[in-house]
Amino acid sequence: MFSKTMQERMQWGKRNFKSGQCVLYEGLYVDEWGDRLHLVRGDLFPVNPQMGATRWAYRGEDDHLSPAFRKSFGAR
Repeated sequence: MFSKTMQERMQWGKRNFKSGQCVLYEGLYVDEWGDRLHLVRGDLFPVNPQMGATRWAYRGEDDHLSPAFRKSFGAR
């Protein structure tokens, strides 16, 4: 059985977030143009470099990114 947090995260996957909104859960997000990005809680959803403001959807935990890998790119 999933924990309440996991159930909440699965529900967030059905919701779209707009560029500029605050990220609530760390994980992998995909925008409407297919760009994938690992974001952490407190980040702001970015704009697409070519298309401008976009919508983002939660796609799950991004376990393959180790803390050392994230740290090397300046992620929290």
